[in-house]
Amino acid sequence: LLVLRHWRPTVTIFLSIPLSILATLVVVYAFDFTLNVMTMSGIALGVGMLVSNAIIVIENIFRHMEEGKDRFEAAIEGTSEVGGAIAASTFTTVAVFLPMFFATGIAGKLSRGLALTVAVSLFASLFVALTLVPMMASKIFRLKSGRGKGGPGEKKEGTVHLVYGGLLRWALRHRWKVVLASFAVLGGSLTLLPWVGTEFMPQIDLPMIAIKLEMPVGTELDETRHVVEQIEEIVASEKELDVVGSISGVAAESELGAAFGMTNIGVNEAQIFAHLIDKNKRKRTSMQIQKSVRRRLPRIRGARMEFIDLAGIMKSGGGGQIPIEVKIFGKDIDRVGRIAERLVTDCKGIEGLYDVDSTLRCGKPELQFKVDREKASQMGLSVAQIASTIRASFEGQVATLYRTGGDEFDLRVKYREEDRKTLENVEDILVTAPLGSQHRLSDIAEISEGEGPVRLFRENQKRKASVTANFSGRDLGSILADIRSKVAKVDLPRGYFVEYGGEIKRMRETFFSLGAAFVLAVLLVYMVMAAQFESLLHPFTVMFTVPLGLIGVIGLFLVTGDTLSLPSGLGIIILAGIVVNNGIVLVDYVNRLRARGSSREDAIVEGAMTKLRPMLLTAVVAIMGMFPMAISRGEGAEMRAPIALAVIGGMAVSTFLMLVVIPTLYSIFDDLGRHTKRHANRILHGEVNDV
Repeated sequence: LLVLRHWRPTVTIFLSIPLSILATLVVVYAFDFTLNVMTMSGIALGVGMLVSNAIIVIENIFRHMEEGKDRFEAAIEGTSEVGGAIAASTFTTVAVFLPMFFATGIAGKLSRGLALTVAVSLFASLFVALTLVPMMASKIFRLKSGRGKGGPGEKKEGTVHLVYGGLLRWALRHRWKVVLASFAVLGGSLTLLPWVGTEFMPQIDLPMIAIKLEMPVGTELDETRHVVEQIEEIVASEKELDVVGSISGVAAESELGAAFGMTNIGVNEAQIFAHLIDKNKRKRTSMQIQKSVRRRLPRIRGARMEFIDLAGIMKSGGGGQIPIEVKIFGKDIDRVGRIAERLVTDCKGIEGLYDVDSTLRCGKPELQFKVDREKASQMGLSVAQIASTIRASFEGQVATLYRTGGDEFDLRVKYREEDRKTLENVEDILVTAPLGSQHRLSDIAEISEGEGPVRLFRENQKRKASVTANFSGRDLGSILADIRSKVAKVDLPRGYFVEYGGEIKRMRETFFSLGAAFVLAVLLVYMVMAAQFESLLHPFTVMFTVPLGLIGVIGLFLVTGDTLSLPSGLGIIILAGIVVNNGIVLVDYVNRLRARGSSREDAIVEGAMTKLRPMLLTAVVAIMGMFPMAISRGEGAEMRAPIALAVIGGMAVSTFLMLVVIPTLYSIFDDLGRHTKRHANRILHGEVNDV
């Protein structure tokens, strides 16, 4: 409305939005997708992009009307002139979403809904732009009086074109300086990548916090409950909390605990849950509230308290995933434990790392039996028979069933409590040999008090211990670099090695999957443009807008503090399909002008000046369409905003650089193409002469 200064084309563009969204919803229903964070994000992204086709068609129709043609003729010629270009630009954008359908892991699960909604909305917008828009233009478009040739409004537009035309001619005279300067800016931006940071997923502000308490082994349930009550009072004192509760002891194997992989294994363990008030009613995030609670937790010797990463569990689809895990593998579990304890001590000093712990717990007190196999063999006893007798003495053995009123109850026979309370009682347990003789347990086994591991961990049939931790306030990539430096200082014995799990592993897998999808997307975009231009060189001209877009992504992320993650990676892949659109329209029009007889330089300058208005207009509209998504702060905004920010930053910078760089590169690649063709002809003629 502001650029064309007329309400009729604005209404035409407005109609393309609901029509495209309705078509998208039909396909979403047909593919059995739901309306969720990613599909709604795809629709929001689509709103910003789907009007681009209509804008290019309408602007071109308007330009033909301003040249003096009637609206019917302008609608036909204006649409046919850019029809192929907008079709190619739509196909390139849709092409980047094709690899997302084949992406594996959580990246694939999250991106499929987004890819489907954006792709369908763009196809619908192309159909609307090629049918509804020219039809309405031929019926309702009118120019204001004086808007024809030489009319009001041309002076202001002419001034902009005059400045841009002068800049463009200077750039064509200094082609290599312009290109080298662009690459220098790109190289400088890439050096800033370490300051952007990397992580698997942005830290999500969930309306719940959870604390896991583990008291020293042997602590009674009443003592555990006493500590839990202290923690509950501390948590409840936070103003942004709504409800506080806890579950303790073996009975804590509830549906809630099982859902988050937090079922207890003893009376010395508990979990404390707190539900926060709505996000828009509190000033602090859940991570900030956790930090406040962590500082006030009581210090109890031998007790372990850690915050459960509920956001990480949600990211991974449940199952109690660990945010940061360093796995130490080796044969000797005691040695592995010592290495793990050293890493725990070293890693506690890393900034942003909290709740650093080892999976190897202090041993539970136990009685250990060392059977004298020679004596047992003389008595006709095996180790398994002796172990079975000990188990029956303490746990009991079902002897029969008691039936009453249709119910059945196991009757379990075992030693009385007073007969299995002391070490002497255990020594007096009688073991019956196959021939009927009975022997005291102390006669055939050495009994001693000791400690046993709470749990042994194995992975791929190898013993391991893990150092686990939560993180906050820093990106995962920089924390991983600090952890690696600590691990490098540990002298691992031969046969012992370290691997990384948790979000570190998922981040690597995700980045590999996104990288493969990005490469495939770029190849598909190139193939579409090669078919459109019928050239293998001109697509390279347009493809250079992709790295130029990365300059804006890195710059904007440095300003906003966002990191490279799964959502921002999806945004960069989408950007690869969007930033080439204006370049396709520009190169296609320049080729048309050259086909009509214009010289190369005149065609480049005239084509760029003619397409300046629609290129700027489509870029601004796309950015404005994604702006609400970028600044949203509601539930799930952490997943949506990075996608929009990546597209906004890339579009803003690449559009302005493209206005000078793409025409310059077009000239360079055209010279390269001519040189290659002449060289090929010389070789061909040489072969013909030899024959």
